[in-house]
Amino acid sequence: MSSCLRGTSTVARLGGDEFLVILPGLQSAEASSQVAERILETFSMPYQLNSHEVYVTTSIGIAAFPADSDNSGALCSKKNSS
Repeated sequence: MSSCLRGTSTVARLGGDEFLVILPGLQSAEASSQVAERILETFSMPYQLNSHEVYVTTSIGIAAFPADSDNSGALCSKKNSS
């Protein structure tokens, strides 16, 4: 996932299979969508695990500061209200 991001971005694991990506300094909503598309594309290819092909499914939600909230806790919980 990190390979899809710029040097100023942050990836954090929130729990089992949940991650948070912080993209500072984006100029438009399209820019966050482009990053999301790169991440989805990265996970679309199968992985070899021993002699098996394994596929990972992904879903992405996007919340932007300050349009969606000016509170970091609320931004992180936006997935529950969408």
